[in-house]
Amino acid sequence: MLHGAPEQDAYIGYAPVTNAEYATFDPNFNYEAGTENYPAVNVTIAQATAYCDWLASQDGAHAYRLPTDEEWILAAGHMPKDVSMNSGYVESGLTAVNAYSQTTGACGGIDFWGNCWEWTSSTDANGLYIIKGGSWDSDRDDCRSEKSDVVRDGAQGYANVGFRVVRTIL
Repeated sequence: MLHGAPEQDAYIGYAPVTNAEYATFDPNFNYEAGTENYPAVNVTIAQATAYCDWLASQDGAHAYRLPTDEEWILAAGHMPKDVSMNSGYVESGLTAVNAYSQTTGACGGIDFWGNCWEWTSSTDANGLYIIKGGSWDSDRDDCRSEKSDVVRDGAQGYANVGFRVVRTIL
């Protein structure tokens, strides 16, 4: 649960959406065999939003959406100083979302830092989307929860940007 979020009963995904989960929505989504439990990357904001809409259509009691920058920070909490994560090229690419599950965020979720950046629904003054968490190819200092100055063009997907969803009651 996202304590402090503006909506009551807001829950953030335990982990980023995986390749297997996203492929259930989009059977044409391609990923390498053996990476079913890796974060779904190369997904645009529109595609991530369509996935959220699809989840809502499967579940008549809840709405699904991307978290705001603030909600993502609430869910992750402050990054522990001794956090174990895949950043700074510890591994040469993405890992499964549970590879560093011993490090949990404030909400009990996993994989907030250092595997892939995550889309938020928040934008900067130029209309670019704020991404959170850092990725495997980020400096460790860039993986801090509070870092909110990293942005991307939501019209394209990136090999190091995935997403997680927020669920609310209709």
